[in-house]
Amino acid sequence: CSKVHSAMDVHSYRRSYAKEIYKQLARDKEFRDDILIPKYKEAVAKKVKLEINLDGGYGYPPSFLEESFGGLVRKFGKEAVAKILEFVSLEEPYLVETIQKYMEKAV
Repeated sequence: CSKVHSAMDVHSYRRSYAKEIYKQLARDKEFRDDILIPKYKEAVAKKVKLEINLDGGYGYPPSFLEESFGGLVRKFGKEAVAKILEFVSLEEPYLVETIQKYMEKAV
């Protein structure tokens, strides 16, 4: 009986995977810089809350949540951000607590 061996090039998979991670991080930063920060600044200027509605999404990778909201805290400070942002998630309420943990650790 002969054994059949299967082989795969792990190195190229890892390289490809690393490129995908880099692309995802770039998209996360793009959301933060191009969408979240301008909306945050607008809310600050108007002295109103910025409601972040998380419902209707197909899941949020931890890297997205940390980069977006942790990054916002690193840029503007925990207290300032906490005064403005208001999170809503009826579909997945645990997300609010998850984001708040990322914001706490970001300082």
